[in-house]
Amino acid sequence: MAFIFEEHNPWSDDDKQKWSEDNQQKMRELSRSVGEKIPPSSWVIDRERNMVFLCLSVGRQSMNEDERHAGRYALFVGPSLVRAEAHMLFAGPGREHYLVTQLIIPAELENQRAQIVADLHEAFVVKGKSYSLPNNVIQDVVVEFKGDQS
Repeated sequence: MAFIFEEHNPWSDDDKQKWSEDNQQKMRELSRSVGEKIPPSSWVIDRERNMVFLCLSVGRQSMNEDERHAGRYALFVGPSLVRAEAHMLFAGPGREHYLVTQLIIPAELENQRAQIVADLHEAFVVKGKSYSLPNNVIQDVVVEFKGDQS
């Protein structure tokens, strides 16, 4: 199985956008475990591999230093937490570009670094494509890892 994007929208008429109480509870628990008081309304999940990717805040790169900030992301691999910081360098017609500037892999997963980086890359691509709109379908998501992050 692969990562898929899921979103919770309690006001939607589409039952696919309404999460079960179990999913809502899991999102609250994951969010609290990383210090978030308000859980995100979506996740990128691979149930078969027991992995969940959360966008806690979107970062952006700007020419103005006071407008720059790194986004915060969490990848749960089973019970282990991988933290990442990234800037969205570009979001435009059909394309998004992320630069991962910091990656914190726990000791128990360090021997799987290459696979974790590949999984994180895949999760960013799925998350990036979720921003598609009818008039702007995201077809290409570039994910770079700064320096020795990969």
